[in-house]
Amino acid sequence: MSNGPSDAAPLASGAIRTAQRRARVAIAALGLVLVLVAYSAGSPGLGCPWILGDEYIFVVNNSDVTGLGRDEPLWQRSLRIFTHAHHDLYQPFTILSYAIEWRLWGEGRLFWMRQTDVLIHAVNALLVWAVLRRLLLRFGAGCELVCTGVAWMLALVWTLHPMLVTTYAADMGRTHLLAATFTLLSLLFHLRSLEPGRSAWFLAAAAALLLAMLNKPVVGWVAVVFVLEALLLGPGRTLRSPRIYVVAVLCAAFAVATLRTTAATFMLEDSPLPLFGDPLARAAMSLWFYLRNLLAPLWLAAWYPPDIHTHWLNPRVWLGAGLALAAAGVALLAARRRPLHAVALGLVWLLATWLPVSGIVGARVAAAQDRYFYLPLVGLLLALGAGLARFVAASPALMRPRLVGSGALALLYGAAALPCGQALCREARSTLQRAARVAELYPRDPRVLESLAAAHLFGVKNPTPEGYPSREWAERGEQALAEAIQTAEQHPEYFGDRNSRAAFHRRIAFELWNLGRYERSLQQALRAHDFEPESRLTWLRLAHAYRALERWEDALRAYEKLESLLTPNAPDWGLRFTEFGELLLDRLRDPLRARAKFQMALQAGRLTPVARTRALTGLARCEVLVGEGATGLQLAAQALELQPDCLPALQVVALYHLRSNHWEEAFEAYAAALEAAPTDYEALRGFSVACTQLGRWRDAALAWQDALERDPDQPVFRAQFIWAAACAGEEQAQVWAGRVLSDEPNHRFAHLTKMLAAIRAGRVDQALDCIEKAQAGPALPEARELDRAADALTQMLRHEELPAEAAVPAAALWAAAGYPERARELIDSFLEEHPDSDWRPQAEAVRGQLYP
Repeated sequence: MSNGPSDAAPLASGAIRTAQRRARVAIAALGLVLVLVAYSAGSPGLGCPWILGDEYIFVVNNSDVTGLGRDEPLWQRSLRIFTHAHHDLYQPFTILSYAIEWRLWGEGRLFWMRQTDVLIHAVNALLVWAVLRRLLLRFGAGCELVCTGVAWMLALVWTLHPMLVTTYAADMGRTHLLAATFTLLSLLFHLRSLEPGRSAWFLAAAAALLLAMLNKPVVGWVAVVFVLEALLLGPGRTLRSPRIYVVAVLCAAFAVATLRTTAATFMLEDSPLPLFGDPLARAAMSLWFYLRNLLAPLWLAAWYPPDIHTHWLNPRVWLGAGLALAAAGVALLAARRRPLHAVALGLVWLLATWLPVSGIVGARVAAAQDRYFYLPLVGLLLALGAGLARFVAASPALMRPRLVGSGALALLYGAAALPCGQALCREARSTLQRAARVAELYPRDPRVLESLAAAHLFGVKNPTPEGYPSREWAERGEQALAEAIQTAEQHPEYFGDRNSRAAFHRRIAFELWNLGRYERSLQQALRAHDFEPESRLTWLRLAHAYRALERWEDALRAYEKLESLLTPNAPDWGLRFTEFGELLLDRLRDPLRARAKFQMALQAGRLTPVARTRALTGLARCEVLVGEGATGLQLAAQALELQPDCLPALQVVALYHLRSNHWEEAFEAYAAALEAAPTDYEALRGFSVACTQLGRWRDAALAWQDALERDPDQPVFRAQFIWAAACAGEEQAQVWAGRVLSDEPNHRFAHLTKMLAAIRAGRVDQALDCIEKAQAGPALPEARELDRAADALTQMLRHEELPAEAAVPAAALWAAAGYPERARELIDSFLEEHPDSDWRPQAEAVRGQLYP
């Protein structure tokens, strides 16, 4: 057997292939471990209901996602997502992903959408591993084994670190997840484009960076790219390369867009968590919080209120500033030494991705939210990884033991971090538990207690993991609100100025208003007025409280003041003028003035379809009442185009026909309104009027009977039904009226029912007695019993359904209702046509009251 060189080559080649195969298997196994631990960390509570906050704002209540009220196909809606901002953010790719999943998963969407977030985090874990490995190798931190192993350990730490849990657990962290996904991909593509002959890969890098920006702008990324190329190619070549300018334009464009959307949407107005300190102090404080949570994750929560001690007398601010300056200094020193270039890049990565979200720009109002460290942490780990890789590779003899030892420490860390992260994940997916955790950390902070109250009140109408009854949620929420109010009085230092204190009381007023505690809501609105009397939001809270308490004149003054404070660019301009118009029209009976308010509301360009429908309907009613009826009909038709089942618009159409004496059309229009809302009082009354004019008594009685069956505890329905039944000739109507009179001796419609029976029995004298008793009784809300009865008798006389002497009680009713001219016309006609009537004395008595 030969042992020459020719035989050794195949053996060596086979050994290399075996080693490569084993390496691929090992890499696949390590990658699988990252995926499994990422999924395990994010698996608790995947089916928990949507939580209060961004999930409802951007997903559940976002028609771009749900398609609610939209009739265009998904592909068309998907394109429109890219044409506008969502509240204060332009994040169309994330919104698009939610829209696709909302359609794809059906009723099980919540579980699968949460699972998607966890899987994206798992993908990001693999990308972090790949990026760290690639950069460590590129900067010569060690051999492939060392760089691969160290990168995997750091990726494991990143994947399981508890401070990143909220990114993939809930609260719409997908913006950060997808931004990180595409940013990391962009970096991998960018590194590939720097290789000889592969410059075209930069197109993929730019496209990936654009996609990242469409999820969450990473505006500091230009610094990372510049330092990367400068370290690898030199500053001169970097400045001559078009790549850096393409990245700079992308970053600058999205930075400007973010600031503009924030300002345009009044995002900071009445913010629940006003900022403290100057921008630099906020930035320094945030770095302290991030590093504290990174090294000692014992005080983690879903969110943190801004620290009221954010100022330059606070040692933590100086410590944070010192850490930032130290990182910058180390980065400069490391950039001068080739072996430490990875350290320099990692620290620049940390600073460039942290600084824009640190408080240096006041677009974010909550302090140091952990998910904002999702991408910066990768840069810090790169810097640490460069040092660790050099330590492991420093001694060839100790390389494997050091690598194994480091890996063992990483696994021990993972074993400890996994259950901690799972507990935080479960907590983050419960509105109440996350709020309770923050309250546990900050028990004396009224802003936190306010948030706890909001969490309880959220449970009143929304599903929660706890499943308490709605009443218990409301009681707990009201108790928490009371504690927040008391704590605010005891600790005013938690409010930076009078404006933020006023905003606190306004928010409390709103929550109490939602609970139906209108007097207490007014108290808090007045408290807000003490601190900020010229704020339009203060007057809005006052207006709503006065309106809820039916203090119409006070509400009028509040809306007049609010009108003087509104500016045309205010986002709620149209809605507030709509509310003002509704107050004038529905409560103060001033359609002429209301018409002007509705017209101003419709001048706003930001009205939602629902608000526009309200304004159109209000203006239409005003036109029918005091303007051009045909114009009102056209406006109502426009409202019905926006909302085909809009009851107020249907009522306006019916009212137009009623006032135009189009009785058949009014009958049909009110019937359509009652089909949509069988218990609507206005529609029932209008339908009764149309039925009276047409002599369709039975139809009116059936409508009131249907309403009474649906709402048997409504006394107005019972009274109206008894009268309508009497008009229709129902024999039992007298029995029902007698029962009502036994409980309510002065009941108007019951006496009028007796009146009608007396007329039919030929007893005009008894009928007149019943009218006197009815006139003495209290009126039902908007029932107009006397003139309705007078109109009914007049129509019955016209159709010869009653004897001629019914004109006498009819005239008495018209007189009692305040229509003396109609009464005179009717009684004079009766006396002229029936001079020998047995009821002439009663007729003369009625006439004598009309001609004193």
